[in-house]
Amino acid sequence: MKYVFRSLLAILILSIIFIFSKSVLNQKHYKINKSEVYYIPDSPIKRDSAVIYLESQVAHFDMDSKTIKNSYDLLALDKYNDAAVCIIANYINFSLNSKDSIKRFFDNMIKSDPKNPAALILRAKYEKYSNSLVDTSDLGLLKKACRLDWKNGEVNYLLGTLYYYAFNYEYNTSKRSSKLSYYAQKARHYFSLLYKFKSEFIFKGKYPLVQVCNFLGDKIHLEDFDNIKPNKKSTYFLIESSFILPKHWETDYCYDVLRDVEIAESRVEDHSEELRDLKEAPLINNFYHKQIYRFTQFGFLSNSTAVTMENKNGKVDIYWKSRSFYSDNNLFGGSKKLTLKDWQKFMFLIKKMKFWDINPSYIKDETVIPMNDGETWILEGADNDKYNVIKKYGQPNRTPFQDCCLYLYSLTDLE
Repeated sequence: MKYVFRSLLAILILSIIFIFSKSVLNQKHYKINKSEVYYIPDSPIKRDSAVIYLESQVAHFDMDSKTIKNSYDLLALDKYNDAAVCIIANYINFSLNSKDSIKRFFDNMIKSDPKNPAALILRAKYEKYSNSLVDTSDLGLLKKACRLDWKNGEVNYLLGTLYYYAFNYEYNTSKRSSKLSYYAQKARHYFSLLYKFKSEFIFKGKYPLVQVCNFLGDKIHLEDFDNIKPNKKSTYFLIESSFILPKHWETDYCYDVLRDVEIAESRVEDHSEELRDLKEAPLINNFYHKQIYRFTQFGFLSNSTAVTMENKNGKVDIYWKSRSFYSDNNLFGGSKKLTLKDWQKFMFLIKKMKFWDINPSYIKDETVIPMNDGETWILEGADNDKYNVIKKYGQPNRTPFQDCCLYLYSLTDLE
């Protein structure tokens, strides 16, 4: 009997070891399959019109009583709405200055649905109104959220971000090899999951992932992610259009690439907001089967303007819209037909500029004069399956880029 008991105990122990080892193996970092091609899917959620309206009301982050009320109304319809939680947490932290109130706010949110990781993620992001995510309380919250849903794109991105920042800080200070390897491996693990589960956060996470993989000896380059394409009709610009990577950034571990990516994302969102306010359609996914060029100009103290020139089977049209800086509702515009000669002259300017040979990026050179009003000029082109965008900040000197933009503007009836 004693031997039977020992045999059963041994089998039980071996089973536990097998199950544990299998779970550990499943947690290894995902090996990127460079031949895999996929598209980030659209969200299947159909948003209620009331939610969309309230989101538009809180989008500009004005901390007045109307915005606060709209934020609470929005939470009643969508209790994990990121924009609303951000506004309310900011209001409680800085207007009421109440740590007890902010704690109760997130405690109640978590208690209402303890198995949902969304509340834990929001708490990590906004309880202290800090997006740095560098202290142990944030790490604990995010790891708990990860245990609830380890495929969640946002929690994997935030955990990868936390470990990447720890890696970058360690490299710029102590450079202890054991710490660097640990932080790099953790960052690689969480960022790789974004690729494995086809999360939209991979568009930001691929940059630090390339860095930490190179540090760990995995030879990965940004081009390995070229097969990842956004599949959203609402996408106006990719992050790449708003920042320039320095030379040798893949192995320059002192360089905090994620910081520039986050800044670029904020800039892209600002530019997209301008086009949404002008009621313009995205050109990045050209579903229109025609040649389209668009010049967009806006600044902190000036009107926002979009001028679009189209050529469909030799029929050339130009459309323009402008919105007054002083009024959100003052949107006006017009259109007219153009001749093929107008189109050919513009094509000459595009060719002279070498528009299609320039990488989609923010041009950072001596031709930009910083302006007090934060002037931004954007020139987009969509030609069937091709798309490119060039941006400049400040008013450019007379260059082929400016010639293209000003020529489009001159064809309108705008003064």
